[in-house]
Amino acid sequence: DVRERLCDNDEESVAVLYCAECREYLCCECDRVLHLSRSKRNHQRTFVRKETLSLTVKNGCARAKLPGLLAVTDVENGKAVLEFRRETAVAKSNTQCRYCGASLANNRAPPVVPFSLALEAVCTSDECIAKRKGSCTQMHACGHPCGGVRGEDTCLPCMHAACVSKTNLTQDGDDYCTICWVEPLSAAPCVMLGCGHVFHYHCVRTILEKRW
Repeated sequence: DVRERLCDNDEESVAVLYCAECREYLCCECDRVLHLSRSKRNHQRTFVRKETLSLTVKNGCARAKLPGLLAVTDVENGKAVLEFRRETAVAKSNTQCRYCGASLANNRAPPVVPFSLALEAVCTSDECIAKRKGSCTQMHACGHPCGGVRGEDTCLPCMHAACVSKTNLTQDGDDYCTICWVEPLSAAPCVMLGCGHVFHYHCVRTILEKRW
């Protein structure tokens, strides 16, 4: 089944594209890296992962997802984001930074002390290391890291797309923070307000500090 074929390069990620000239099935990350050079960037590639369009409308936002493309529109305020993605935000493997999605090959930050499996997949960028310092250290029973803030009394429910239906959340990690509209919720520590909506912690804090 081509849909479940693994990437010929890293032999771990699910293949999304086929390059006829390289004769390789590749995940989005390997395709991006291997086709950076001028001699290869114009290679003809085709999508091989057969996924249907996912369309959801909730909290005033419409979201369309395809393997490598995310489109989000704030219907009420007329804002929109179109993002070409390597993977869905919360489907990153241990070979990608949990915040920015960058490859961790020769780019993994030193582990925190005491060690936390939830904070192990982080790259060396200053921004991601700063986010790690404010992130919850707990893992959910489902095996996904908590997307909340460090030191919270009660962990934020799991925001992985496969787990949200089992919680009281109306958003998942692929949804954008509707305060900043810059990054998905999975890209930074989050808090859930009393109304049930989830936002980046630093976005909520900025609004309170500036008294907007």
